[in-house]
Order: sequence, then C-alpha cells, then structure tokens
Amino acid sequence: MPSGYGFELTFRLKREACDKSPPTWPAELMQSLARYVFKTENALCEGDHISWHSSLDKGDSRIQHILLCQDPQLSTIDTPLGYI
Repeated sequence: MPSGYGFELTFRLKREACDKSPPTWPAELMQSLARYVFKTENALCEGDHISWHSSLDKGDSRIQHILLCQDPQLSTIDTPLGYI
C-alpha cells in the first residue's frame, strides 16, 4: 500500500557558477504542486505533463511545462506507513 499519495517530489536544477545561494522558485513550484494534489486528491504519475502557462521561475525563462519522471537517484522505500 502506498504511503500518502505514493510519491515524493524532487527537483533537479543545474547550479550556475554565478549563483551565490540556491534559488527558491523550485521549492515554491513544488509547494504549488503539492497544494494541487492535496486539494483535488488527484495523484501525480510518472509521465504526466503539466502546462504551467507561465514561466516556471516567474522570470524571463521560456520554460512553462513540467514532465514528471522517476528520480534516477532515488528508489522505492518501504516504511511502516507504506511505500514511497
């Protein structure tokens, strides 16, 4: 049985040499996705495509879409409350 919704959100972002600290927009983006799942009870699945309809970083980026995939560095784990 899955724990909670059966998934965890992770985000990979290349750090630029000029970055002094990590950007906050990925956490804000994932928080928005989590709110959506909590409010609608719709699960997110590997392969889902999400159109954001605006720049993901709320800046000049032209990236406005998210494609969900399995994190290659994390595997499924079993917990007392189910697997994630």
